[in-house]
Amino acid sequence: MKNRLFTHTRACCLIALGAASVLGIASAQDPDAKAKLTTLAAGSDYLQTGPGTEATLPIAGKPLVTLTGVPIPGLSNSDTIIERTQDAVFTADDAAPDAGLTASVPITLTALNLMGAVAGPNGGQCTVNLTLAPSPASTGTLILTKASAAATSGKYHSDVNVYFNVTFTPIAPNTTCYPPILKAPPCKFKQARGSWSTTPQPGEFLYTGTYPGVQYNQHTGLPGGFGDFYITAPQTDTAATAAHATCEALQAVGTTCSTTGAAKP
Repeated sequence: MKNRLFTHTRACCLIALGAASVLGIASAQDPDAKAKLTTLAAGSDYLQTGPGTEATLPIAGKPLVTLTGVPIPGLSNSDTIIERTQDAVFTADDAAPDAGLTASVPITLTALNLMGAVAGPNGGQCTVNLTLAPSPASTGTLILTKASAAATSGKYHSDVNVYFNVTFTPIAPNTTCYPPILKAPPCKFKQARGSWSTTPQPGEFLYTGTYPGVQYNQHTGLPGGFGDFYITAPQTDTAATAAHATCEALQAVGTTCSTTGAAKP
């Protein structure tokens, strides 16, 4: 009787373990479950400005100025930095279960360095330098989606209020320019059709460090189910009086953004 009971108990244990495996209860032993992307690590997106960037300036005549990026020293072609201040955890959308998985995180624009030229108030030309205002912070929201638990890429949309400063410098022989613009209302930039992946783009500038580290765009030591975030195509964010085209910053200095497949709102 004792041996029969032991045999029966062992058979029940085997059945229970098999059921747990099928139902995913023993997910720690499931390599597919371990590989699923659940979270994008907080970090910084190093971007460079591309063709199509322009802004209408709040000065006499409200001129439309074409702007180009000025690389930040030590960061290759980067002239724009956006910080994702929290890990993005994907969850199901209960209101739209067929829409896949979504994640929402706050973002902060931490660097912006653009330059152009405009006619002076009394003739000649002035250099335009458009930079990020030191305060208030330029903040917004990034909302990411992916089609399934197994996906490692997807779409995103975002908005950010950009507080900026503009300064003007005479281009010789011109000697007169406009006073600086230091307290302009913010521009609200929107992007509705961006695409992302956990794989960096070819030739991309990578700032690598150990997780967690919000200053990095490539992390080592990521927990299981975590990945990094990279935009996969050039994009153009638009506001009422401006447009800012960007791509992932490229490592080779002087390399320009491609205009192929650029995403617009």
